[in-house]
Amino acid sequence: MKNKLMFGVLVKNYDEAIDFYNKKLGFVVLEDNPMGDDRWVTMTLPGNEGCVVALHVARTKDDQALLGKQGGSYPYFAMETNDFSATTSG
Repeated sequence: MKNKLMFGVLVKNYDEAIDFYNKKLGFVVLEDNPMGDDRWVTMTLPGNEGCVVALHVARTKDDQALLGKQGGSYPYFAMETNDFSATTSG
């Protein structure tokens, strides 16, 4: 098994987050498995399975308060793109 860097991101809704990461950022789903009343969802950029994002629905009020602020006042993670407008629009 290869080493992997995995980090979790709190989201409001799995399907909306999958859609955003896929259509806006180009990620692909590695895993989307049911876990009782929850899901195990991981995504990565194509050809880069060494760094994986695990999505987790923010269910509690404390977790919901962290949505969009998981890195404090700093970005939680960053991506580089040649055309930000094309990457984030449409």
